Amino acid sequence: MKSAFKLILAGGILAASAMFAAPLNEVTVNVPHEVTVGSTVLPAGEYAMLPYESSNGAEFFIVRSNNTSLVVPVQKVEGETATKTAVTFSENGGAWHLGHLSVEGETTSYDFSGK
Repeated sequence: MKSAFKLILAGGILAASAMFAAPLNEVTVNVPHEVTVGSTVLPAGEYAMLPYESSNGAEFFIVRSNNTSLVVPVQKVEGETATKTAVTFSENGGAWHLGHLSVEGETTSYDFSGK
């Protein structure tokens, strides 16, 4: 039986650290609750997220706080220009997961779900 997914939009708690021009700069995310990123569980708090592209073209985000640093694979998604900076989370079986990041003014967004 599939678990129900709930999405929340945390645009009100997401703050961009700078105006964005290509390439994307660091984004600061205030996570309101414990969230799973890849195989790591992060406590609620403020995290800096910085995009990184490896020499073989693979896309990642470096997610870090004062106590934690991890590298998370992402899938770039091309689409319409984002009207605001926002991050989504999905809930599955009581666990929250990082879902998607879009940045105001950008046509590229980032999927963390591994789909």
